[in-house]
Amino acid sequence: MGVQSMVLDLNCTQMEALVALGVYTLGFGIVPLITASLSEDFGRQPLHIWSGIGFLVVFSMAALAKNIQTVILARLLQGCFGSTGATMVGGTLSDIWEPHEYVQD
Repeated sequence: MGVQSMVLDLNCTQMEALVALGVYTLGFGIVPLITASLSEDFGRQPLHIWSGIGFLVVFSMAALAKNIQTVILARLLQGCFGSTGATMVGGTLSDIWEPHEYVQD
């Protein structure tokens, strides 16, 4: 839905706008390969905090972008920072509750 408005507002081609929308999934798919091991070494809480801050910053970056290159970079970084909350759910829940608290007999 945002392709036509991106083409008009940012003076870019439809292909560039599609790349900007699709690159989010690239960051979302690759970064968890790294953050999964970092969460075991440094803990999940710092990753959740810094990813939330980073996501907010690059969300603002995408909203205030004046050209398509900035939007593409912002969307890639949004995928990178946004993947943390979605991919560390199991580990986060296991940090909160002990196994005997959520297993019903």
